[in-house]
Amino acid sequence: MSLLEFLHTQTGLPWWATLALTTATLRTVLTLPLMVMSTNNRAKVERLRPEVENISKQLMAEVTVAQKKFGLDSNRAKVEYRRAVRNIIIFKKIIS
Repeated sequence: MSLLEFLHTQTGLPWWATLALTTATLRTVLTLPLMVMSTNNRAKVERLRPEVENISKQLMAEVTVAQKKFGLDSNRAKVEYRRAVRNIIIFKKIIS
């Protein structure tokens, strides 16, 4: 509110113009960079998707073998599988 009042008195614009100017400025300064960053992150994830899917299939095969070898129940095997996939995704995001 203080910002709007300050801009209104300093610029001499009517209230409706002050509101419009402040809204446009804040959206440009705050929202636009966040949107660009989000779009870049989404593009990185999409580029990694095929590789992650291949690794996921390999991990599933390894988990199945480990489940039989070490006598893990299916719930524990699922937890280990998800943990491995999450770690791979995090690692891929860090290095790319």
